[in-house]
Amino acid sequence: MIFGSAFLPDAHGLLIAMQKSDAPSLWRLSLDTMTQDLITDGPALLPSAVRSRSGAGVTVAFQRKASSTVMMEIDPATKSPRSIMPSTRMDVLPQYSPDGGRIAFASNREGFWAIFVCDRRGSISRKIAPLPEPGDNIRPSWSGDGRWVYFSSTRGGSSQIWRIPARGGEATPVTRNGGFEALESGNSLYYVRNRQEAGLWRTPPNGGPEELVCQSVREGTWTLARDTIYFIDPAFVEKRSKKLKRCDLATGRETDVLSLDGGAGVVQGLSVSAAGDILYTSQTTRSELMMIDGLR
Repeated sequence: MIFGSAFLPDAHGLLIAMQKSDAPSLWRLSLDTMTQDLITDGPALLPSAVRSRSGAGVTVAFQRKASSTVMMEIDPATKSPRSIMPSTRMDVLPQYSPDGGRIAFASNREGFWAIFVCDRRGSISRKIAPLPEPGDNIRPSWSGDGRWVYFSSTRGGSSQIWRIPARGGEATPVTRNGGFEALESGNSLYYVRNRQEAGLWRTPPNGGPEELVCQSVREGTWTLARDTIYFIDPAFVEKRSKKLKRCDLATGRETDVLSLDGGAGVVQGLSVSAAGDILYTSQTTRSELMMIDGLR
């Protein structure tokens, strides 16, 4: 079973949190030789990778589940994991900043879900959300310039996308009609409104008119690649054969890419390399990692 994956910065390998026996371990898969090597044999979930500050290799952040869920960082070259910061609760969804120097994450360490930013070593941690009113704040993502962190908040009784300066300050709402997960690209923020409703929407990063871009996109089954959205057709999510589609962001036109025959499991996620030419999806039934080359 696969619990998350991430491309390495050079796009020649993947990090895979994969359960082969008792607990999910972190593995590195070479896309050149298709060989695997074990990075850490402890529980590992949802990895994220960034180039090493020393310039040699990469560093990886991931969740480790024990009695609590803590964030770990590991250099695959040395295979030496360390806790980014101690926690007795759950620190989840670590996301490196574009420059690799900071990590945004969600945590319930204070009894409710809030967004934190720490430096790469975990020595400086700053809570940048919650907001003055109660509500859970989850799913952080960075702006392209690293100045802002977007997140989903249930403040006011409904889930909306907010943004807040990465160094802390006043949070401002971006969406008005629902927002659950979001990614910035260029001069727009792309997001799905909730877990039940299909549709990918677009709005300026600081809020404004909300425009439906792709009708068929659902939460957790899409990714951005340059000027294109790749997604799993929601009509095929629970079926054995999954249909991968693309949506042109300029025109909103949806076209079929190919069918993926991987069993009737739930799609875990999609990712794309920096070059925009490899995409993969994982499913829970047969725990397969599927790669598609040449998506230009």
